[in-house]
Amino acid sequence: MNTRIVCLLALCGIALLAVPVQADVVANFTDGNDDVIYVDAFHGVAGDGWANAWVENTNLSPTLTTQVVLPTDPGFNELTPGSGAYLSTLMTPATGELDIRYGLGRDHGGEGGIALGTPYHIEFTYRIDEDLTATDGLGFPIFGNDQADRYQMANGAEGNQLPASKSGWQILGYSSSESPNCPEGLQMEWSFVNGIGDGTLTPEMAVNTDVAMVGGGVYHFSLDVHADLSRWNCTVNYLNPQAGYTGATMATQTGMGFRGVPVGSYVFFSSRASDEYDARAFSVDNINISSLPFSGPTNDLTSFAAHFDGGGTDVAPVTNVVDAYTGMAGAGWRSPWYSGGTSSAVSTIGVVTPTDPGFNEIKPGESGSYLSVQTDHNASASYVGVVRNYKTYTPYDSGIDWSKDHSIQFTIRIDESVESMANLFTTQDDRYQVGDIGHLAYNVDNSARWMVSCYGGEGSFTNAEDVGVWVFYDGQHDNGTLDAALNVESTVAIVAGGVYDFTITIDPDTQTYVGSVTDGTNTYTTGPLGWRSASTEIGGYLVFSTRSSDDQDVRTFSLDEIIITQLPDSPPVPGDTNHDGYVDETDAAVLAGNWGASVTQGDVTAGDFNDDGLVNAADAAILAANWNPAPLAEAAGVPEPGSLVLLAIGLAIFAARRIR
Repeated sequence: MNTRIVCLLALCGIALLAVPVQADVVANFTDGNDDVIYVDAFHGVAGDGWANAWVENTNLSPTLTTQVVLPTDPGFNELTPGSGAYLSTLMTPATGELDIRYGLGRDHGGEGGIALGTPYHIEFTYRIDEDLTATDGLGFPIFGNDQADRYQMANGAEGNQLPASKSGWQILGYSSSESPNCPEGLQMEWSFVNGIGDGTLTPEMAVNTDVAMVGGGVYHFSLDVHADLSRWNCTVNYLNPQAGYTGATMATQTGMGFRGVPVGSYVFFSSRASDEYDARAFSVDNINISSLPFSGPTNDLTSFAAHFDGGGTDVAPVTNVVDAYTGMAGAGWRSPWYSGGTSSAVSTIGVVTPTDPGFNEIKPGESGSYLSVQTDHNASASYVGVVRNYKTYTPYDSGIDWSKDHSIQFTIRIDESVESMANLFTTQDDRYQVGDIGHLAYNVDNSARWMVSCYGGEGSFTNAEDVGVWVFYDGQHDNGTLDAALNVESTVAIVAGGVYDFTITIDPDTQTYVGSVTDGTNTYTTGPLGWRSASTEIGGYLVFSTRSSDDQDVRTFSLDEIIITQLPDSPPVPGDTNHDGYVDETDAAVLAGNWGASVTQGDVTAGDFNDDGLVNAADAAILAANWNPAPLAEAAGVPEPGSLVLLAIGLAIFAARRIR
């Protein structure tokens, strides 16, 4: 073999040996209780991908017993057959203590471990060692006399082993007590937190698994954590010890958001107790953390919808079917439906199916099931809404590429009575609104990208011509307050019982949208309108809301046939330098600024439309032949194609030369 080739191969081998191999980060607790020497012990030492030993954290002074239980120890009770040593913890509050929290965590971002911010997979086995049915001396349930009673796991920032606003993924197990953060029906069941990244924790973020929490129950959790996108998936399996660890119940949820950012590289397990009568106890084993490949934008859907064919009512919401209310994430949706508003407003929301009493199909013989919303406004300027997020990220579930042009279609019926509209739909605070906003809220606000409204009366942000018709908003991309001068009123009136089909076509590149509405007889379509928000991305939270002027108002509407469609890429327009779909004075100015210059061949952004590397009269002719300003600009008197366009270009060139 050629000596040079041999040397090259040898150098390659040395280089490969120098590349660190990233192994799984594991905690099986086989090294027992040793704080000085061994990595796989409690507390252990740094090494094998762990950046530190296990760290304990508590907010008060309970008695803590956390230790590794080995097969040779009295009371050894392995979590699953053959799993061996495990970590066991018991927290007993001191006399007089209330709301006691205890957590233990470890940083998996050590040398050879999982790099902070990269995707990883984590799984572990977990057992509840408390009798969840026990009562105290007064007969009250020990695990259930307060919302503070819970078990939880999460990842978090360095130095913070207690779940908080900076937690990323988070799993919660609430007691039987009512909790402001735990919706009715999720008590004594594991739930996942589908956060929105701002640290808040609300009932709407709780994903129901229907997997019961059982004293002595063993659970296997498996997570894919995409820290690069602040998203996570989770599966929980209940392994029933009484059934030989068979007959497991399972739940999976994908595409959930982190509760907060920035997110650290700690994994931690914790418990919480309401008072001195409580004792929380759990065991954990077989922790395995491994790297996942980075996820790319591989969205594969071109269209998805909400037809409400999966049913669901406000009494018993369907949570395991995507096309239901409240539904679940998936098939193009990042979240289930959420509902809420100001505390003074009450809503009745549910799916009406063809077999239900009072079924009143929005489009007879055509549309089928629909979502009915009634909002009782018990105070002035109160609002209520329903909202769902479609800004999906792969590989959690399939969705459209929301960074590209797409359309949102929906059908809405105004179910408010004629009498009510005559007497109670009379001010600018009386309204129906639809929009795309940037966060979980129940009202269209200044984070709106596009928004469409109808108003009951004239006011500081409505003109007389805005009243009683659907109005689109031409925002200034500045997060601004409502300005009546920016309203674009349609010719389509809002009436009791009216059915309206909307199409909103969104261009994220230019932060513009085109709105269209029809009542079946009258149709109105806008020109390009600006986003109200200064954001350069869609919000993804599609919200339908109502607002009122006083405590007597009842707003009602029905919703159906929500269809979101990816639009094909538009072919480039010859002469369009800034890819806004129009050829106008902006493009002429670019051409003039580069007149006579040699540019990168085919660089249309510099004015080379004929791909010869020069900006000259040939390019000017192409621009003139395709002159097509935006509709609003045309209305303002921008020149038509022909000699006037060439004259405008010539003047621009002359001005550019004079400046030079």
